[in-house]
Amino acid sequence: MANDKSTHDVSPESVAAVNQLVPMDVSGRMCLDDGKPKTLSVMIIDRSGSMQKYGGTPQKCVNDHLAAIKNPPDGREQFVTVITFADDAKIEIPVSPAATAQPLETYVADGWTLLWQTVHETLKLFCTLHRMNNPTNLKVFVGVISDGDDNRSDNTIYPKKTRKWAQIALDLGFELFAYGIGVDGKKLAEDMGFPSDDQHAFTLEASVASVQEATTHFTTRSTTHVHSGFWKKP
Repeated sequence: MANDKSTHDVSPESVAAVNQLVPMDVSGRMCLDDGKPKTLSVMIIDRSGSMQKYGGTPQKCVNDHLAAIKNPPDGREQFVTVITFADDAKIEIPVSPAATAQPLETYVADGWTLLWQTVHETLKLFCTLHRMNNPTNLKVFVGVISDGDDNRSDNTIYPKKTRKWAQIALDLGFELFAYGIGVDGKKLAEDMGFPSDDQHAFTLEASVASVQEATTHFTTRSTTHVHSGFWKKP
């Protein structure tokens, strides 16, 4: 883990954002060092106009993800959040225990692609939460699913700021995945500062099946997959 100030400094503004967006009872439970393994699954999925061709598939895939993680088979305590982006970013499923997370009721694809800023703000939020609490039993997984390039974020500051927080996330032990639907997944990963190896960056064809494949893979990697060396099966 890096030891410079940028990795450990927690600004008042960042703390305020955490306190506003993550319920204190949930963050306390999620970061509690009680010896019980915990997972936070952060799904970030495109909601821009180009996703219209997939119809209701993204909504179904999100709800399949939520259903699949309610009862982890390896005894971990599972937490989840789902964020979408188009002209703006939207927290669709607030941070909550997976067992009580409610289904995504609507998904309307429309607008531009605020990708880099959304990922930046998400990483900054959860890195700050992690640094505030320094949990020893929490593993954070972030998956970004997109079918197009960013055309909304301020390109004078992004994706540079996104890559900075991706590195901080990696230093804190987060696992980051990028899924390009009809676009180069490795380039998507590199733009954001995510790992671009074959285990973390994926290029899929522009199809309904690919949206399903991406979300299913992230479900498996962030919830039901047992990571040897991090946890042991109970």
